[in-house]
Amino acid sequence: AFSALVLIINLRMLPSLPVSQSTSPFPICSAGGQRPIQLGLARDASFIAGHFMAHAFVHPLLQIVSGI
Repeated sequence: AFSALVLIINLRMLPSLPVSQSTSPFPICSAGGQRPIQLGLARDASFIAGHFMAHAFVHPLLQIVSGI
C-alpha cells in the first residue's frame, strides 16, 4: 500500500521528461545474441545462484553444525 502511494505521488509530482527519439525493445532483444552479453548474463546468473545457495544452504549449515 505504501509503495502504491509513493508511485501515485511520483506520477503526480515529477515532471515528464522530453523524448527526442522513441525506441522499441527489439534492439535490446537482438543484443542477446552477442557473445560478450551472453557471457555477462551467465556470470550474473552464477552470482545470483551462488548468493541463493549461500543463504539457503550454507548459512543454516554453519548455524547448526558450528554454531556461528
